Amino acid sequence: MSMWAALASNKQRVSEVYAFDARGAPSSAGAAIQWFNARSDTVLRMTGGYQLAANEGIRMSIEKLAGGPVSRVTATPPNRKAYAAGSNPLWDHVITFYPELRERVDVWHQFAVFGGYVAVPGPFALTFLQRFLQDSLF
Repeated sequence: MSMWAALASNKQRVSEVYAFDARGAPSSAGAAIQWFNARSDTVLRMTGGYQLAANEGIRMSIEKLAGGPVSRVTATPPNRKAYAAGSNPLWDHVITFYPELRERVDVWHQFAVFGGYVAVPGPFALTFLQRFLQDSLF
């Protein structure tokens, strides 16, 4: 909840938010959407385990108001199915080393660090975290 409170207190100075399972997303959704839509330079990237429905709701609300997809906002993965066995080979690979992560929602935000969505194999393949950062022009 403190991340969303920090955003609310500094919304004029903040242009990018990277929320790794930031608690309080449901109660802060309206303020997050208003912050995002107040300027054209905002970027909102959300991931996690506990806040999946709220994150996806924020993304969908922003896109509904915009009338279509908005590349500056992502909520990944969109639901719990992304953490199920067989859904993502990168996550499944991590689970072979840390099997306890499969059922521990409290660490699912590590999905972003350990690969996220599958990229085309090769030297230019990007993990979710790399895309997360590159999309912010890091």
